[in-house]
Amino acid sequence: NNFHMKTSKVQSWPDWFDRAAKEFADPRMKIAYYKNGQTGEPYPEEAVKATHQDIFSKLSPAPTDSILDIGCGVGYFTKYFGKKVKQVTGTDVSPQMIKTAKKLNPHGIFAVAPAHKLPFKGKLFDKIFSYGVTQYLPDEKTAQEMLKGMLRLLKNDGRILIGDILEPVHQDAKITYKKMSAKSKPWWPQSLDHDLTKLYLARDFFKKFAKENNLKCTFYEQKITGRSIPTPRYDVILDAQ
Repeated sequence: NNFHMKTSKVQSWPDWFDRAAKEFADPRMKIAYYKNGQTGEPYPEEAVKATHQDIFSKLSPAPTDSILDIGCGVGYFTKYFGKKVKQVTGTDVSPQMIKTAKKLNPHGIFAVAPAHKLPFKGKLFDKIFSYGVTQYLPDEKTAQEMLKGMLRLLKNDGRILIGDILEPVHQDAKITYKKMSAKSKPWWPQSLDHDLTKLYLARDFFKKFAKENNLKCTFYEQKITGRSIPTPRYDVILDAQ
């Protein structure tokens, strides 16, 4: 059965991340945005920290805040910032990632869940963020489900950050589209080869959602020290009004 798993084709992004988490020992290698896509070299710890510092400053949480990290991967954000706020809760679609997250953060709260089906009830969180997740969603409908779920869990004066969104630069910037991602890289094992697409979300998608839900919508370009990115990306903050 194990042999079959190794050789069968990757079925989905969740499947890909679960395999990557098994294949690589270094936690930085398990997550797409902690490594250079061309070489497979993990970004230095400083670049990882700078990424999370960027998220933290955009969220600007109070020490008494509870934060939800959707797509937490191996729980690096909790590792760096868990002690600066009341609580960080992490969810990820990959059981293998969550396993590592619990090892890195023995006292952390983590759950296996897809970004658009969160296992919580009530307005529990002051700040909610999801970083490097939207590109792996199948379509706008799923992205909207994710945003609705975030709103459902957000306290009345809360803030949502969606980060590392792929900018639609290959076609009309106003239209969301899907584009085939690189099938294979020379540095990863064959079991990670795939035919999957990535989602490039138009800014208008967020503007429309913000308007419909009476949220303030602010866009940010992405410039993080030590992190070179081949495709332009942006972040968006949605503030409760």
